Amino acid sequence: MVNLQVALALPLGASPNLVSKRSKGAVPMRNNTAEKPQWFIAKIAVMIWVIDIIIVGVAPHFLMAEFAFSTFDLLLASQIVASAFIIVVLGLTGLWREFGFVKPQGLMWLAWTAPFWLYGLSLVFMPEAPGPETMRQLALLIGLAVMVGFSEEAIYRGGLWEIMRPFGVWPTVLMTSIMFGAVHLVSLFWGAPLIVALSRSFYAFAAGLIFAAARLRSGSVLAPMAVHIAVDALAFAIFGPTIFENQEEADESSVLYAMIGFAIAPGIIFGLWGLFAIRRIQHLIARDVQ
Repeated sequence: MVNLQVALALPLGASPNLVSKRSKGAVPMRNNTAEKPQWFIAKIAVMIWVIDIIIVGVAPHFLMAEFAFSTFDLLLASQIVASAFIIVVLGLTGLWREFGFVKPQGLMWLAWTAPFWLYGLSLVFMPEAPGPETMRQLALLIGLAVMVGFSEEAIYRGGLWEIMRPFGVWPTVLMTSIMFGAVHLVSLFWGAPLIVALSRSFYAFAAGLIFAAARLRSGSVLAPMAVHIAVDALAFAIFGPTIFENQEEADESSVLYAMIGFAIAPGIIFGLWGLFAIRRIQHLIARDVQ
């Protein structure tokens, strides 16, 4: 039996082997959150979240209206600014560990994210995918994938996760995933049709459940960040900058079929798998602290 104080101290994201097999490299009991007040962590996390939405979602809309920038150029520039902002804030505040930047425990989180990996690998077989035009463009696309994965995971499975963590597993998982999905509606500011924005939002919510499973199983934000970056990099490299264009000239039926095939159908699979994985991982953690 585990001491009640130990059981209550078990954080979200702890390895299921935390108590019984700590000698095998399990997640530490806490990420030193006691060193800094929870209100301070919450204030920084919310500030980063709001400013990131402004930088990545809102500001480019006004720049696009005033200047002849492509969607890809604006997205790249906004992600550079957002990523640099997060790094500076976390560096100045010393909240890296509180945001989940600790060593992932084990590799089982890779198994729990299998559907996302398989979906990414399936894109390799896409016929007539345009791809990048030059090696420089490929490097920029991969760099963009790194920045998107870093900034989004640092916010949603990092800072906001830490804010929600005291409320329990499911409130944390659902709220961070809902917020992650909702923020993708900012593509409306970029001129995306409503069906595209809603499909992207649903896809992001469902993917967020799988990222949450990786966060829970590994005890680290680096695990979902690695999955996010890898699959995004693969998709960006296969489709090239055209993946960010809204394709306004396409007819509505073509757009709808594309969203069903690339966002809605995969999103349903991700969502169901994510819910199953989280329930299973939660059961393993609960069993280990009883």
